[in-house]
Amino acid sequence: IKALELLRTRLLPSAAFFSESEVEQLTALVERLHQLSVNEEESDETRQVALSTLQMLLHFLASHTQRHVPMLRAVLISTLGMVTSQGVCRPLVLQSLLVVGECIEQVKQESIEVVNKLVPTLLQFLTPPQQRHDDAPPVAADDHLSASAASVLYKLVEHVPKFLSRYMKELVTLLCRLSWQHSEQQAVSAGKESSKLAHKLAALASLLKDKIEPRVLVPALRAAYEELSSGSGDSILSVCGVLQLLQDFTANMSTAAVTASQPELLPILTLALSARHNHASSDTLSSSTIDTLEESAVISITHLVMRQDEAANLKMFSTLQSWAQSLSSIHANIAFFRLVQNMASTLKVLFIKTHLADHVFSHAIQTLAQTYSPGKKMKKRRGDSTVCLLLEHVLASLTQIFTHDSVAFTSEIRFKQILDTIVDQVCNTVGGATLYQKRISAQLEPCILSLCTAARSDALWSDLNKKMLMLLRQDLEPEVHASVLSLTYSLVELLKEDWLQPLLTDTLPHVTEALESSHAVVEHQARRLLTLMEELMGEAVKEQLDV
Repeated sequence: IKALELLRTRLLPSAAFFSESEVEQLTALVERLHQLSVNEEESDETRQVALSTLQMLLHFLASHTQRHVPMLRAVLISTLGMVTSQGVCRPLVLQSLLVVGECIEQVKQESIEVVNKLVPTLLQFLTPPQQRHDDAPPVAADDHLSASAASVLYKLVEHVPKFLSRYMKELVTLLCRLSWQHSEQQAVSAGKESSKLAHKLAALASLLKDKIEPRVLVPALRAAYEELSSGSGDSILSVCGVLQLLQDFTANMSTAAVTASQPELLPILTLALSARHNHASSDTLSSSTIDTLEESAVISITHLVMRQDEAANLKMFSTLQSWAQSLSSIHANIAFFRLVQNMASTLKVLFIKTHLADHVFSHAIQTLAQTYSPGKKMKKRRGDSTVCLLLEHVLASLTQIFTHDSVAFTSEIRFKQILDTIVDQVCNTVGGATLYQKRISAQLEPCILSLCTAARSDALWSDLNKKMLMLLRQDLEPEVHASVLSLTYSLVELLKEDWLQPLLTDTLPHVTEALESSHAVVEHQARRLLTLMEELMGEAVKEQLDV
């Protein structure tokens, strides 16, 4: 053993002990170390040191072993026997894996002959103990063993990717599940460096997208997603790894290749976008888990949109919109409009130029209309939070479209199409006082401001102004009257004289009436608006008041 340890020490790269002239003599030691390592009459310690020394020797000889491929194949096959045998102790298995990995690195495509025996064992080493089959080798969970298995898999993917098709689904599933588990551990132990296995898994995932053909990887991604999404609790978040792989994979493909793969990719993305619809009505997943799944799906779809041409995007978008509408589900609509919001924010004016906004505009108006029931009192009811979430994403989607409209999308026809619906939202108190006030300031106000900025028409502004101000004379909640005045204030503040000059005569009588309101919140908003009007157009306001 001491002789082996001495040889191992001198083979260390840092030792720089051996020279090129000694390669032939060292090559002769390969067979002797190999025989020693597989000799069951030797102690486990001796065999372990022999394997460790053999691995280092093979690494040292890497640039000289091309003419010794038959010898390396023999070492690979016999050492593989120790990896797959159930009676071998863990340290020997670990050292054997290192030798196997070194042999594969050197024989490259010649390692095809061991794929079918080696890969199932490697996948078993990566499988958490609680998920293994009863007849699996009794190997305890071990980061070193798993990292070594991942390293050998990396070399197989690198050198013989075309012969791994039958294992791709299981490999992708394991990869995503383990990556998620390690990310969770990393989150718990904040500040701690990622494990060696985590780095190996990340490298393996990166290699898969480069080496595996779309016709093999895409079906494997879908099968992996279906299996992982059937999990329970937060473990279902491992499907995010599938979506990340999909993003990375499509990033390397040409536009034509991505478009050609859309029929296989779209079912995966639709499944991912269905998380809220499939789980929101049950207690199987927390709302935060659903949000995370949905966010991952939205990012993946938006990423795919950036890789496709206009025709392919329209086809995919129409398919997803039809999916949301066919389900007649508020949860599916939340997911869809969250996607629209993200796409419109990312693509900006391109979302309009590529006609995606054309498809969503009427859908958004219809969805808003369905959320409003006239005459309902301001009271929080069961299910209101879901409706409020839908409103948040629909209004945010419209805001993004109007904000980036530099191509006259917001025409007179479209303005009039949405006018009544958007004014109704001022009266829509669904969710109770707190959620209503939050929605007015965070979603409805930006939507109306961006709508008017995009339209830039005195006549259209006048229509909106009249409809909103008429709400002040209706028997509505004081909070609604206050919101009308607050929204008018924001419009005047943003557009200043451009808004106020043509609309002053129509606006001032309603404001002065509101000043006499018995509700302090309404009187306060009216006084605030009047003060702003006087600051911008003092004399004109005074003249109107004196009339």
